[in-house]
Amino acid sequence: MIASMVSPPRLKQRHRVTARLLVVFLDVVLAGAAVYFSWWLRYVMGIGPDLTEFQYLDFDVYRPVLLGHIALVFLAFQIARVYRLQRSTGLVEELGRIFLGSTLAAFFLIAVFYMSRPPGFAGYSRGMFILLWINTPIIISASRLLMRIAVDALRRRGHLLEQLVIVGGGMHGKMIMQQVLTHPSLGYRLIGFLDDTHFARGAHFGRIKVLGPVDHLADAVQAYGVERVIIALPATEHRNIADIIEQCKEQQVGFNVVPDLFEIQLNTVDIDSIGGIPIIGFKDGGIVGWNFYLKRLLDSIVSAAVLILGSPVYLLIALAIKLEASGPVFYTAERVGQNGKPFRMYKFRSMRADADKLRAALADHNQADGPLFKIANDPRRTRVGAWLRKLSLDELPQFWNILRGDMSLVGPRAPLAEEVAQYEEWQKKRLSVKPGLTGLWQVNGRSNVPFEEMVMMDIYYIDNWSFGLDVNLILRTIPAVVGRDGAY
Repeated sequence: MIASMVSPPRLKQRHRVTARLLVVFLDVVLAGAAVYFSWWLRYVMGIGPDLTEFQYLDFDVYRPVLLGHIALVFLAFQIARVYRLQRSTGLVEELGRIFLGSTLAAFFLIAVFYMSRPPGFAGYSRGMFILLWINTPIIISASRLLMRIAVDALRRRGHLLEQLVIVGGGMHGKMIMQQVLTHPSLGYRLIGFLDDTHFARGAHFGRIKVLGPVDHLADAVQAYGVERVIIALPATEHRNIADIIEQCKEQQVGFNVVPDLFEIQLNTVDIDSIGGIPIIGFKDGGIVGWNFYLKRLLDSIVSAAVLILGSPVYLLIALAIKLEASGPVFYTAERVGQNGKPFRMYKFRSMRADADKLRAALADHNQADGPLFKIANDPRRTRVGAWLRKLSLDELPQFWNILRGDMSLVGPRAPLAEEVAQYEEWQKKRLSVKPGLTGLWQVNGRSNVPFEEMVMMDIYYIDNWSFGLDVNLILRTIPAVVGRDGAY
């Protein structure tokens, strides 16, 4: 079925240009507002050293400063590349560029006025210039933060999105798809992907549909109103890549190419040069050395705190399980940990005592793909167990596994040995770190995430680990659990 054409790319391109001009105009207005606000703080509120009656200056005297500051902020922001941000540019980097541009503008402003010495310059307050240097990045950064919040809210509701198609269903193509799905702030609506092998087999990638073979790109662009194409084909397909680029140019569609580098991911290499000749080296994994000890310290502190402070909740849950039916309070199962090492994982029992024996009889009801086994309304669950699973309280005993060092707060889902036996070779990379209580899969749909997507998320986490990423995922887990989306 052919979808109707959406907003023409040319129209959206004009909208993007208009939006950029509005951002520049807002910066200019706020740069002027910063001058007035700094004057008000210095001369009306009296911030800084006391002023005598003769030192007071009306704002009109500062009009040259107002005009000079506006012009220099625009120039300095161009130098600091404030208006050349990429989709993936984070808030911290953007605010850093704004601070750099504001500092350059303040420096140029003082230098210009010192050298030109216009009328009234001798009476200008140094405190006024210091306040201006402080206020400018704060005011403009606040506007950027509010804009990001507004744009992110609109994108999560399906607005301001660019229609995207991926060409290629290999490792890199799937990594790009997974990132687009889990980061709506990038501003893409992923229509699907084109791949010869997947189309021949009728194999979609989780929730993402295969639209056809690679040579059907022109049809897909017309049918779905595609505005951007990301080409993620191996280097051996260089002829196809060149043809696709030409098609994108002819149809005035934006495009990006994912570099193959012999299947080496860019975030795993160090690029340097010797005499202008580029050389590539390999980085160590993210969770080694001091990073390992930092992650282990976070695991130990949080797990110990939860076990101690949450002990009354543990007792209430144990009592509820016992009152409903006989059987053990805890469910233990052997799981595969880091580097394939088995360990005993603990959970509050949420099913009948003979649940494992009934699994084979329910195989036809499995709703998960790949080696996973999941049933939304599993008949083996107890009434208390169903409630525990909805709130993820059945997983609380895993904090003991974390304290022992079998698991981590954040990491891949702990698999069963029978699941690992079905892994493809590339999927085994998720066993290179400790399994986690939460992870990217937890905050992006939980049980609703197809297995292959889950593995891609785990590999992305392993390759891009940072302490900040762990803290971010822990904080994002709270609303994911409260929302109960995908919990069963």
